[in-house]
Amino acid sequence: DNGGPTKSHALDTNSPALDAGNSVIISPPATDQRGFIRISGNAIDIGAVEDQGNRLFVDTTSDIVDGNVISIAELLNNRGPDDRISLSEAILASNNTPGSDVIRFDAIVNKVPIDVTIKGDGEDAAATGDLDVTDDLDLIGNGSTLTLIDAATLGDRVFHILPGVSVEISGVTIGGGIADSTEYGGGILVRSSSLHLGGSVVSDNQAGYGAGVAVLSGFGDASLTLVDSTIEDNVAEFSGGGLAINSLVDGDVIASS
Repeated sequence: DNGGPTKSHALDTNSPALDAGNSVIISPPATDQRGFIRISGNAIDIGAVEDQGNRLFVDTTSDIVDGNVISIAELLNNRGPDDRISLSEAILASNNTPGSDVIRFDAIVNKVPIDVTIKGDGEDAAATGDLDVTDDLDLIGNGSTLTLIDAATLGDRVFHILPGVSVEISGVTIGGGIADSTEYGGGILVRSSSLHLGGSVVSDNQAGYGAGVAVLSGFGDASLTLVDSTIEDNVAEFSGGGLAINSLVDGDVIASS
């Protein structure tokens, strides 16, 4: 029961039916079967229930934060002067919205590097430098050859997943990250948190240890699951060109390379 006068079946958060309805309908219905607003995302959903979740779509490759990132709802209402949502804006709004969130990518950014360029260090709130993830997140790209996240000019790692957070990343390529020679994780640093990486590529990153992905458990349990993913062409100054994994970490590798 999803509300409304009759029973209905809701879509899963990863359902291909989300925003997959006919975009050329001249007069779409105003509400779904329950009486809720019919189009709440980029397009109408297929099925009886229109998902009302705060779903973010990155639709610019520029790293600009000019929207209201106090929450996902506020960002959707105020995207800023450029009327676009950057990856940094999406991460910030997700961090500021309690609970697990979903970030997707508009097809307009396919095959064009999505730049991470806002320089800075010394903070873990995603305001500057690497993309700090402080709340549960599902980051869904359009495929590793289509969604290209590039930190080549940043001078920092790409993603930093903070303690206690659970993250799923799928269908992206992550590259260009650089962590200092004394640091871990040029592409992704998983620090006492959980990462599920599926259908993705982590390449051309640098760090002292674990240039591709580094998983540390010094602040609590940590886990890494790799599924159909490739970690290649990363360079570590000391050890772990592809991976550096703390001995206390739980992990699974499934059909990856």
